[in-house]
Amino acid sequence: MSLGSFPKILLGGLLALAVWFVLAVEFSVIHSPADVDSYAAYEQTAKEYINSTYSLVVIFIKWFGGLDHDDWLAFLTGIIAIFTGVLAWSTVRLWTATEKNLQILVNTERPNMQVTSLSVGGLHTQPNEEGKVILLVKYELRNFGRTVAFLQGECLHCAIDKELPTDPGYGPATQLRWVIGNGTGPNTAYAAVNPIALPYKAEDIRDVLMGEQNLYIYGFFIYGGAGPKPHKTSFAYRMIFDGDASNGFRPAGPPSYWENY
Repeated sequence: MSLGSFPKILLGGLLALAVWFVLAVEFSVIHSPADVDSYAAYEQTAKEYINSTYSLVVIFIKWFGGLDHDDWLAFLTGIIAIFTGVLAWSTVRLWTATEKNLQILVNTERPNMQVTSLSVGGLHTQPNEEGKVILLVKYELRNFGRTVAFLQGECLHCAIDKELPTDPGYGPATQLRWVIGNGTGPNTAYAAVNPIALPYKAEDIRDVLMGEQNLYIYGFFIYGGAGPKPHKTSFAYRMIFDGDASNGFRPAGPPSYWENY
């Protein structure tokens, strides 16, 4: 096959399209009915355009008629290549749209674990021999999604400070194996069997009770669903106290404490 034939054919085709476009623009814009003095002049312009188009068609018919076997083979190969490229582009777009629709479906049908109950007690207990007050943290998770959640891990932290730092500085997650149903019926929530004991200095607890410092509970949970990818729910709450125990919690912390997927 002649390698120089295909560029010649392609260039000729592009040139034909360009000439056709120029003639069409000239006829429809430059020689519009508003630009001629009479119907006869307009008719003459139309005939000139038809004759020019006919001459152009004849020239290209003769040119194509002079192509040999290798030229036609190169031309058809180019056409196949163009259609293959268009087919590939359409397939990629279809695959992208399908992937987006699948992701939307997965996000719609996924489980969604959220903290529904959180409390801290023991602020008025006596310090131990190390001068630490043992805080008792209780929490509850509930599945608000549309499918069953498979709880895989938890990471819980407590901090006493005026504000939370930008970086949560999470530690490793504790592995869990728990199945949580969806809806409002039984087995749709998870809570630790025993409260989590967190030791803190007595002077830090005193600052919290006097309102000079805040006590924060933050962390994340890892859980799975019907899809292969795990999900993560992060949270950070400032505890509200009344006496020895908390009576509420409020969202706190920068966005780095609320990264969910």
